[in-house]
Amino acid sequence: MNKSIQQIVYNKECCSCGICVGVCPKLAITLEIDNGIPTPKIDLNKCVNCGLCSSICPGKSGIEEYIKIAPSEITEYCSGTFSQVEICRTNNMELLSKTTSGGVISSILSTLLSEKEKYGYKKAFVVKSNNFSTIAETCACTCAEEIAGSEKSRYISVSQKNTVQYILSHKDEKIVITGTSCAIQGISNVIEHFDLNRENYLLIGVFCDKLMTYHVWDYFNKFGHAPAKLQELFFRTKEGNGWPGNVKLIFDMITLCLPKIYRSQVKDFFCHPRCMYCIDKLNRYADISVGDNYSGEYADPMGSSCVIVRTDIGMRAYNSIRAMCKVNN
Repeated sequence: MNKSIQQIVYNKECCSCGICVGVCPKLAITLEIDNGIPTPKIDLNKCVNCGLCSSICPGKSGIEEYIKIAPSEITEYCSGTFSQVEICRTNNMELLSKTTSGGVISSILSTLLSEKEKYGYKKAFVVKSNNFSTIAETCACTCAEEIAGSEKSRYISVSQKNTVQYILSHKDEKIVITGTSCAIQGISNVIEHFDLNRENYLLIGVFCDKLMTYHVWDYFNKFGHAPAKLQELFFRTKEGNGWPGNVKLIFDMITLCLPKIYRSQVKDFFCHPRCMYCIDKLNRYADISVGDNYSGEYADPMGSSCVIVRTDIGMRAYNSIRAMCKVNN
């Protein structure tokens, strides 16, 4: 009998990416919140023990890969291969005010979808919801206008089910996929397993220290005091104090802004268990990796991004916006 995602969950290797849900040929897997953690559940009446869910799992494969690394190789492994490293921010100040850091990812997405004939990308998969009373999922955007609302960081695990199901049913389309390290590695596993054309996929990875469980939603919901109910949670907003941003809570009766220390205090407490031993902080499987610029160099009060270009696909995407950005290299 093939190993299934059930064993992955039992071994506490699951990273809650939802990719197993998207690849299951019998639709036997669902993602359900269990003790604050999105967890795969198998309908044994539908499961045919094909083992596909386990073979593409980034949680399991990541651990198997990491334990083979010698201490002297850790720095090189974490950095991954790259061709260019820069600090960048968009010159569009309205966009910059909405984004988490430098607006690089939002700029790339908008440009590629606005110029489909030039670049060929049909859709971009992003996260737009800030309501985490249920599991957040990716959604497809077909034009630059639809990207609006996806600019912020979520800090919780996001299901890639919709992304995976789409690429498997539209194998000839060029699409853009954004995600954390585990999600990008899982998508890479899907592309390799199904022998898809790698040139069709631009993988944009965000730097990721750790994600939080969905208990964080319940925690911040208490700040509104009953009967107020939390409608949207923004872990980082530049309103008022600029980068790196404070916490914004939108209730049905009131809006609260909390100092950034509230974000720092809960991050470790609600940490997703699988994140505790992840060392892929810089998203080494992505074509281009983007994250906050904490280097102290070329700092901007409204934020800037560290950009690591890893592949030719990533370079073409990054070059599409460089003329519209302030770049330091």
